Amino acid sequence: MSDWIGVHANLFRFLCGVPKFVVCDNLKAAVTNPDRYDPGINRTYAEMAGHYGTAILAARPRRPKDKAKVEVAVQIAQRWILARLRNQRFFSLAELNAAIRVLVDELNARQMRGFGSSRAELFAEVDRPKLGELPDQPYVFARWKRCRASSLISSEPGSAFSATSRAGSFCRARYTMPMPPRA
Repeated sequence: MSDWIGVHANLFRFLCGVPKFVVCDNLKAAVTNPDRYDPGINRTYAEMAGHYGTAILAARPRRPKDKAKVEVAVQIAQRWILARLRNQRFFSLAELNAAIRVLVDELNARQMRGFGSSRAELFAEVDRPKLGELPDQPYVFARWKRCRASSLISSEPGSAFSATSRAGSFCRARYTMPMPPRA
């Protein structure tokens, strides 16, 4: 789950903004209840979306048209980048990521047939003005755990951990871990 949340945070930082909504697949890490009309979204994922001021929309199961443009764009990028990297050897993940970044920028700068402009130009003209602002602080990844409240836990606001439940009763605890920095 931390990788899934980290990918979104990195994407928003790469775009220099946040879209109004994100359409995700019906993967188990993101969708807890794959209902056609009102899917349940994972608590941490929904919390991340709230932090960035975006909404999560789950693609409907067995409806490939919901995400057809994205699937084709990923296929084009994957084939184009992998074709150029296939005969190269990398000795670190950072070295591979740097090579991919150069190729992504090159792919986005190429003219697209039928549009008369590049992906980067279309993004700057159409999409970037509609993106929301990034929050001042990046999202801090958190896990939720069902636990039993202890009498040893402080229930005072401002303490490192606080519980609103009586000792011995079940409660939901949220504990945070800072997101690892990405290269």
